[in-house]
Amino acid sequence: MNKPVKPGAHARSKIIRKIIKGEWEPGTNLPSERKLSKHLGVTRATLREVLKLVEKEGWISIKHGKSSTVNNFWDVGGLGILTGLNENKDLFPFPLIIDLLEVRAGILPICAKTAFNKNLDSFNQLMNLKIPQENSSPKEFTLYDWQLQEKIVEFSENRVYKLLFNDFKPLFLYFGEKYFKLKKAKTSSTTFYNELKSILAQNKNPEFLISESMKESISIWKKLNGS
Repeated sequence: MNKPVKPGAHARSKIIRKIIKGEWEPGTNLPSERKLSKHLGVTRATLREVLKLVEKEGWISIKHGKSSTVNNFWDVGGLGILTGLNENKDLFPFPLIIDLLEVRAGILPICAKTAFNKNLDSFNQLMNLKIPQENSSPKEFTLYDWQLQEKIVEFSENRVYKLLFNDFKPLFLYFGEKYFKLKKAKTSSTTFYNELKSILAQNKNPEFLISESMKESISIWKKLNGS
């Protein structure tokens, strides 16, 4: 059973969605507190707390004595913006998926190299993960793929990378099921999983293999969007 959404959380979500959708464009002023609180169905005290939060995340700038202004969040935002986008996956822009995959392509091979060099016994646990078959469901592929990546980052013992990947998880699980509906995605990934297992069995560093696999997944995603 879903928990009821608190008024403040509901108001925050509506503000963020309006900004993402472009209904409130960068540089424009938000409605007055009186109008906005009425529109969002919250008290002015609750609204002020919500506005402080979305300002901290990078969506708006509060100007005391003046109307709050919508930020160009791509320019001034931080990880709080990713969190807000993460919560509104239906509005998630496709180019940003590619950006995130490119970040992953930069991080995961480094984590694999580090894990292989400093934590080999744990790293070899990846060989015990049951590889999905090509007739496995998109959900099974997605869960396996995420678990594989999560373990690689965990075994690297880099806590910053782990925090970043924790933020990626809801997005990956959501979009992964769309990705693995493609036969080519399943075939490419199955080949990668088996090659990774073979390389680990030979005690070889899989950094290059993982890097190439990440590039291939980006290529498939781009074709999925026709770009």
